[in-house]
Amino acid sequence: MKKLFEITLVLIMLFALVACKTTETLDANEPAPQPVPTPVSEPEPVAAETAPEQKGIPVFDPIKGVIPGVLYQLNPVEGQEPVIKAVSLAGNRAGDEINRREPSVDNIRFVFELNEWISITADSEKKDGQFVVILPHAKDPDFYTEDSLQAIPDNASYVNLDPTDEGMIFGETYVYDFNNPGFYDLVFADNAKPVALILIRLFEAGQIGDISDAELEKYMTEAAEEAKSL
Repeated sequence: MKKLFEITLVLIMLFALVACKTTETLDANEPAPQPVPTPVSEPEPVAAETAPEQKGIPVFDPIKGVIPGVLYQLNPVEGQEPVIKAVSLAGNRAGDEINRREPSVDNIRFVFELNEWISITADSEKKDGQFVVILPHAKDPDFYTEDSLQAIPDNASYVNLDPTDEGMIFGETYVYDFNNPGFYDLVFADNAKPVALILIRLFEAGQIGDISDAELEKYMTEAAEEAKSL
């Protein structure tokens, strides 16, 4: 009887040992718990820095495009003030207050008709030897040199600028209606040397006559957008 009890005890111990080993094996084969990711807040978007506006005198560069109604300097000499500092243009067929603007570098009326008188007022220290010629817009920068105005056609619009009592220089001219409507360069010259330019837009004669300032401003906006797309 005692022997049977010993055998039973041994079997119980063997079963316990096997169960323990099995449990250890199962525990060893179980995959390790995956770490729970900690949510990371996304960084706030950083606004792009706006480049500071460059102040200075606009210099003509056909490669970058030309905006009508802006006074561009041609062949500037470093260290010297521009010959033509500011300009106002006025017409005799359209608009009211828009024809009485003060000379400026970027708020210049630039829409006119063929055959419309264009009044040119310029701020300049020089009071003699200044003139204006109006030519079809030239995209070639080599055109605007000291020799280029020697070969202008005889039928090109041309006017000398004479001193005024207000200390400005002034002249009036128009573009003949046998020319095509479109963009033209109003070029200022100092003794035949091109020194400044304004891009203007000429419409057919009678197309925009007798319109209001608001309508003229609308035309100018459309013409500026058209120029930017060229």
